[in-house]
Amino acid sequence: MCIAGARGNVDVQLQNGRARVEMAADASIAPRCPAVSIQQCDAWPCASDADACDGSLAWDPSCPCLASGEAFGHVDVHTHEGAAADITIDVPPHLWMSVVVDNGQQPQDASDPAGHCTAEVTVPGFATLDGPGNEFPWESRGDVNYPGPTAVHGAGLLVVGHSDACGLVPFTDLPEAFVGTGRGDAQPTEKRGDIEVCSGCLVDLGC
Repeated sequence: MCIAGARGNVDVQLQNGRARVEMAADASIAPRCPAVSIQQCDAWPCASDADACDGSLAWDPSCPCLASGEAFGHVDVHTHEGAAADITIDVPPHLWMSVVVDNGQQPQDASDPAGHCTAEVTVPGFATLDGPGNEFPWESRGDVNYPGPTAVHGAGLLVVGHSDACGLVPFTDLPEAFVGTGRGDAQPTEKRGDIEVCSGCLVDLGC
């Protein structure tokens, strides 16, 4: 499954496969909020004089987008129960984002690279948050470009990637190499369940 140039919300659920989602460079953290209001929230507080916009309360709940009830956008890519998929989400590096990625397989062996899947965030400026969600190589939770203390942690563009399982799955890129339904034991396999949130890693791959 591949999506290129997404500007609004993305909701994807898949089985044992690969998912690639590339957000557009001009994607918005609040797709239904007017661009002028987003600019004001970035620079809040703003009075009638534009020079009064100093950003000291950036994305405070009183700024126009949030005060009017507009929701932040989201990118949510996850598998069905028991499925293992590789998930890559490519996001613009300038957006305020909250990122939660994980592989739900239990147990996994953190001491053996071959015995576990990974959940990585390679976006510049990513900062992990205290608390659960960062204890193992197969989970990561944090934010990018957090605006400041008046903004709510966990808000911004929500980016979620979740694979329920980590393991080998029957696989072929070529239809003629498919051995037939019910003959999974004879089909070559490939490890699935790794997740990455990046900036720019899908640009040259296309769909």
